Amino acid sequence: MSSTEEPLPGEARNFPRWLREIDGSLAVNSQFILTGNIRDSYLLPGEEGSLGNLFDALWEMLKPSGYECIIGFDVVDGLYVWPNDGAESSAAKAAESILGGAKLGQRYTLEKLPQIMRDVISNTSIRAAFVIDYADRLINDAAHLTDIEREFFASCQKMSNAHSKTAAPAGIQRTMALFNPIFWVTRSERSLPSWLYTDSNSVRVVPVPLPDLTERITFASKSIVNLPGYESLPDSDREEAWGSLAESTEGISAAGLLNIIVLAQDQKVAVGDIDDAARTYRVGVNENPWKKTALRERILNGENTIENRVRGQGDAVRKSLDILVRSATGLTGAQASAHSTRPRGVLFLAGPTGVGKTEMAKALTELIFGDEDAYIRLDMSEYSAEHAEARLVGAPPGYVGHDAGGQLTDAVRRRPFSLVLFDEIEKAHPRILDKFLQVLDDGRLTDGAGITAHFSETILVFTSNLGISEEDESTGVRVPVVTRDDPRDEFESKIRAAITKHFVSKLQRPELLNRFGDNIVVFDFIDPKVGEQIFDIQIKNVADRIKQEQGCTLEILPEVRAQLLAAALENLDMGGRGIGSVIETALVNPLAREIFAESPANGTTVKVVSCERSDRNWDLTLEIV
Repeated sequence: MSSTEEPLPGEARNFPRWLREIDGSLAVNSQFILTGNIRDSYLLPGEEGSLGNLFDALWEMLKPSGYECIIGFDVVDGLYVWPNDGAESSAAKAAESILGGAKLGQRYTLEKLPQIMRDVISNTSIRAAFVIDYADRLINDAAHLTDIEREFFASCQKMSNAHSKTAAPAGIQRTMALFNPIFWVTRSERSLPSWLYTDSNSVRVVPVPLPDLTERITFASKSIVNLPGYESLPDSDREEAWGSLAESTEGISAAGLLNIIVLAQDQKVAVGDIDDAARTYRVGVNENPWKKTALRERILNGENTIENRVRGQGDAVRKSLDILVRSATGLTGAQASAHSTRPRGVLFLAGPTGVGKTEMAKALTELIFGDEDAYIRLDMSEYSAEHAEARLVGAPPGYVGHDAGGQLTDAVRRRPFSLVLFDEIEKAHPRILDKFLQVLDDGRLTDGAGITAHFSETILVFTSNLGISEEDESTGVRVPVVTRDDPRDEFESKIRAAITKHFVSKLQRPELLNRFGDNIVVFDFIDPKVGEQIFDIQIKNVADRIKQEQGCTLEILPEVRAQLLAAALENLDMGGRGIGSVIETALVNPLAREIFAESPANGTTVKVVSCERSDRNWDLTLEIV
């Protein structure tokens, strides 16, 4: 545009991009479908940076081009005029002139509405727009229209091809005549029949986005002034406060940002702690366990606590605690942004089966939240099919099960401060894995109903058996890749190489591997010494259960213990679960048979004096004293 040309109204008044798109298309498009962030507050042009709703924004865009009113319609309020300045206003008079026999404030059926719309769009002397608000409430199902609904939308489709335009009034800087447009306001264009807008040169779909950083800074600068401590800040610190709020509200609507300010005022949050109000708005809970002194103390003593549960994995325990310390101090993702909304921490636990990966997740949960059951566990083998995505995040509206919600998103909304365990991640379908890109980067995930779950206060733990064995291409039999005799460095290198191969070559998802970064923790095989420790722990668990359930004391003679231990350590490649299986087969099952048959009295001692092994069966000899 040359320096001598007058700018178009939308350009001159610095409209948001979506409004500029509409403004520049009024001469070529007769209908617009507005989707996305349609129930928000928007910055209106002007020095004061005032806010308004969607109708306000449309009116401020249309008014400079000579439009005299907006006529709105929805199924609740019927017809109304905008701006609503009273019955004697120029907008109301213009609307009445166009509508003829139709009355403001009256509801109309789909049979009568097309004629009203035609009266508006065919008027060549008065510029006006017709807005159908809550358009997704006009019908039940866009894929299964009734005869009346189909006739209504067919009439609207025919109207979109009409070429009646209104010349510019005197003094208006528009070169071409403009349509009196129809605006459909709906959350998604898919709630309307697709044939209304596909392959159409007259109907434009305009997504209304969430506010960008520049807009959020403007919102913040106008709304943060009432927070405690703001007036005493120097100008440079005030700008930093705006920026802090704007950056911490990435992905949040303008209305959400304003609600954060209301929360901060209600809870008397100082301007320097505005991030706390933003967190409260996201997760709905004011309490922040990450800032509790007790958590710091538990983490400082965490190595001993976890090693009591996860035996023989000192390197893995220390690496996991390092990541937990980073999470507790709020430094996760600090290199990427000063106000990261990424999950508090991410762990990828790899290694042989039965070595304590899942137990590590439970131990970390107890360490952080004081309860090992305060974690969300998803077995990813249940998500091996592509359509399982609907179970994870919920089916979209109109599909079977859309009202059930998503197993992951619902669980995180119910428990925003939690550890989320994704067990055996390699068994999930690649399409499912794509969901984690947004979670790991932005700390949020939107379900099928459009509701967002925030992961900014969660610890995400992924477990995997990748790299332990692989399928032989010629025989189809799985063969070991690593053995317990491999040096530690070589063992870990093979595991990491297998993980890289799986995500980069097989799944072709290098970006997902990149999100895990250096958070991969490799567990080692269990050695005989650790195996014996696990054996003793599990034997004690059996004794405790007998005491609890039967009121009896269990005693195992040393020679019997030695025999059971030898059997338990025969195949340490199966890890702690293998030891548990042997104890169940060799001790628990025959012990249960004998106790069931003998019914020992409460307070007696059940002494195991011998055991015999025959093939896969075990028999015990008991003395009850």
